[in-house]
Amino acid sequence: MSHQSLSASNQKSAGTGAIVSSPATPLRLELWGETNKGKVREGNEDAIYPANSGTNPLNFTPSPEKSAQHGQLFIVADGVGGGAAGRESSHWAIRVAVERYYDAPGLDLLADLQSSVITANASLCQYLQSLNTPQAGTTMVAAAIHGNRLYYVNAGDSRAYLIREGAFYRLTRDHTLVQQKIDLGRLTPEEAELDPERNVITRSLGAAPQIEVDAFPPLDLQPGDVILLCSDGLTDMVAEADLPRLVGANDPQKAARKLISAANRAGGVDNVSVVLARLGGKPRAGNGGGASSKGLDLQGLRAEWSKMSQGQRRILSLLALLVVLTVLVVCGVIGWNLVGIKNGDSTVTL
Repeated sequence: MSHQSLSASNQKSAGTGAIVSSPATPLRLELWGETNKGKVREGNEDAIYPANSGTNPLNFTPSPEKSAQHGQLFIVADGVGGGAAGRESSHWAIRVAVERYYDAPGLDLLADLQSSVITANASLCQYLQSLNTPQAGTTMVAAAIHGNRLYYVNAGDSRAYLIREGAFYRLTRDHTLVQQKIDLGRLTPEEAELDPERNVITRSLGAAPQIEVDAFPPLDLQPGDVILLCSDGLTDMVAEADLPRLVGANDPQKAARKLISAANRAGGVDNVSVVLARLGGKPRAGNGGGASSKGLDLQGLRAEWSKMSQGQRRILSLLALLVVLTVLVVCGVIGWNLVGIKNGDSTVTL
């Protein structure tokens, strides 16, 4: 399911919708970020925040007060320019964006997030000019979860996805030549996958002192929702339709490694970076292949089974066999008694 739209009741308009309010009981948030250089590139020009695996461009942990006010920030940046220039660009931009976001007033998180990326662009542009490397730069997709609400912005072709009930929703819009062709009706989305210009970006941080950063309506999240931020090293190698299957009911760490492994198995021609956030609670069953919410949660049962040790599985199997045998014996005794009663009645009648 590609480019699906969420119901109107699940979206909030920008502006007043972005103002922070006291949320309902916040759901537990699991977060994992991982970056990999792939199978072809000599180095890794991507950067992520936070980074659980790979090079962390920023050793920054906000204070408990800042975290409570601003929520959890996470970012993926894909360096442009090759080699050290691209790597330095993505790392520089993330450092500035993270510090700017957590230093913001925190009254309007969407505005703060957008402003942090704009500030990172201006800082990076000045830095690259001082190094005389004007061709360098970086994409950036940034998101923050406060309470149970998601705020997100982007510039370039790094993407944000929502995975819900076995379906995926692309939340951001690429700034590429191919996307422009699609918008003008010159290409279909299917033809765009084969277009030689599909990786030519039209917007990136560091290219000019000012930049337009797309900000989207905040989104109310549900238990089991997964937010995926990724560089194009993932989406160029892995079909969007495969994302829900690879993420599944896995925790973010396992899901991140399954996504990166899939990209590398498909060729790994670029650096691959992902950050995943899963909201607490089991995913709701939906029309993406899951069972009915009133029926048996087979996916959940399989996930729980896979977490058990061999000894636990053996004990559970023996218990299940004992239950089955008990049921068969009880049914046999009841059946035998019924036959005896029927025969006794027949004798009286005769």
